[in-house]
Amino acid sequence: MRKIELHATLDAELVDIFGEHLEACRRRAWIAVYVLTLPYVITQLIRLYRAGVDVKVILSNDPVNDGTISFLRANNVPVKVWRQTHGILHMKLALLDDHAILMSANLTHYGLNRNQELMLVIKDREIVSKLEKIFLGYWRTA
Repeated sequence: MRKIELHATLDAELVDIFGEHLEACRRRAWIAVYVLTLPYVITQLIRLYRAGVDVKVILSNDPVNDGTISFLRANNVPVKVWRQTHGILHMKLALLDDHAILMSANLTHYGLNRNQELMLVIKDREIVSKLEKIFLGYWRTA
């Protein structure tokens, strides 16, 4: 099994790859991203939360996220807003069960369907553990 997979828009449908990993979640879906507006991802996060998966979402306080934040909160999904007092939250990180996805794309239609983007799927336990600690640091700070 490869511990790191690299995908690019030129040779893969990033929305399909991300979707497969998100749909397969059974324990954890932690996401920190600058912009999240893709309805498919939003509804999957709600579905996972209702199924008992540990869902945590951190979004930038960009007004484009306002509808997503309201909708997730209305469905009781834990979401925090990065207030930019320590700079813009520009990362694109997803911790899904025992692996991580780092990408250049925001979770938007253009980010996962149209733009030229890169995605790393990381299954190396040491790297995933470090990314978990990083995520939780942002979660506590947000």
